[in-house]
Amino acid sequence: MEHPIEIDEGFSERQAARLLGISAHTLRWYRGEGRGPAYHQVGRRVIYKLEDLNEWLSARRVPAPVTVS
Repeated sequence: MEHPIEIDEGFSERQAARLLGISAHTLRWYRGEGRGPAYHQVGRRVIYKLEDLNEWLSARRVPAPVTVS
């Protein structure tokens, strides 16, 4: 018996931008420059997966400064 295929729709550009705390315009610009998170393009629709957003955000983590007493 075949099982239905489940597709995680992911996030739209606007939703992804909100999650990242940036504007949709900035996210679009990053995507055009090849600097943004990985995405899927289906026709004209751009879809972001949560794991790709988290990976991109984690790669930009800046460690807290170390203070020496």
